[in-house]
Amino acid sequence: RIAEEKRIKEEKRKAEEKRIAKEKKISEEKELKKNLALIPEYSNPKKNMNELEFAQIYLKNVREFLKIHSNEFDILTIAEFIQETKKVLNGTLNNDLKLKLAEMNEYTNKSDKFLIYQEDYYEKRLNKKLSELNKEMKSLKKQISQIENFLLNNPLSKKYSNAIDLGKKADKIFKNPKSFDQITEINKSLTDFFQEEKELKIVKKNVIKQTKILEDYLKNNMFIDSASSIISEIKSLKSIIESEDLDKLKKKIDYAENFLNNIPENVSKKTKEKKIAEAKRKEEEKEKLKQEKLEAKKKEEESKMLVFNSPLDLLPTNIDAIEEKRLNDMRGTTIKINSVQIYAMNDSGYLSSGTIVIQSDYSVPQWQVSCKLYKDDATNFLSTSNVSGVEVELIGTVKNYRRNFGMSLDPCTYN
Repeated sequence: RIAEEKRIKEEKRKAEEKRIAKEKKISEEKELKKNLALIPEYSNPKKNMNELEFAQIYLKNVREFLKIHSNEFDILTIAEFIQETKKVLNGTLNNDLKLKLAEMNEYTNKSDKFLIYQEDYYEKRLNKKLSELNKEMKSLKKQISQIENFLLNNPLSKKYSNAIDLGKKADKIFKNPKSFDQITEINKSLTDFFQEEKELKIVKKNVIKQTKILEDYLKNNMFIDSASSIISEIKSLKSIIESEDLDKLKKKIDYAENFLNNIPENVSKKTKEKKIAEAKRKEEEKEKLKQEKLEAKKKEEESKMLVFNSPLDLLPTNIDAIEEKRLNDMRGTTIKINSVQIYAMNDSGYLSSGTIVIQSDYSVPQWQVSCKLYKDDATNFLSTSNVSGVEVELIGTVKNYRRNFGMSLDPCTYN
């Protein structure tokens, strides 16, 4: 009897798990169908994409495919097709080109490898967009919560009615979005609202401080001739603070000192000298802060950049077409190479643009690293007495890579 009860209980448990799994699958399929409807040009590109853009993607895929499978098609046939349709990549698509594309498409579709390559491309493209959509929806949900909190905590805000309208619109879109662009647009509107609100608080706090400076000055200078103008200015600042007009508030940032320095009682030689000294101090402080920010930015960039001890750590021994593409795909990536020996230099651009190009060992082109130096860096390097064999550290942005000339960094600096 006990065994029978256990069996029945186990069957019920399995049945419940199966039911939950089925409901989850149905829910996920329903959600996926809903999401796919929001990005029709990605879920069904052939039907919904712009005809020119679809053709351009096809031609680019053919070119990328040939880099990997150069022997898949008859070289003369595919080269002729590429030449006859290259105007499409420049934005031209007429009836003659459409016919030629159809003929080319029929030819390339005979290759199973190319068909798989195309399917893989569009699948990755779709998955990337679905991921972006998911992030946008999560962001929208979070910002709806934030605007609800704003409404709860800021009932007297001048932006209260605007926040209500924005919140209603966002909630409606979240529950029933019509397109991906609609979601990104409402997210931007919400982000702009919160950024403006944050800026308003900062600026408002500064103007309140300016009002306090004027009030404190007035306490100690009630009987001067300019007292009436100071009173008037204090009233004006309080009115602007009350209005929460961001544009007007911005004009009053750090306003009090300048105002007081220009009242007749303070316009004297001593005050002018003090004003110059203070301006110099502030400029120095500003420059110091600027340098600190630049250093912090530099450290942040260095923490994110890819670091290699030498060109051999960056560039593999054997570089085939796939590896060449991987290295070329690093375009826009900032890298640091700790030790590079320089053996060549091209200074032909120094006279016209203040630039030079320094290069590592060029005996094996595919392992060569070129660095384009600008202005002071270029001048300083030219001042080096012995260029050949000098060892430097390079930091630069990858411009491109080709096996026949190596990796090019532009812009680039050296130490």
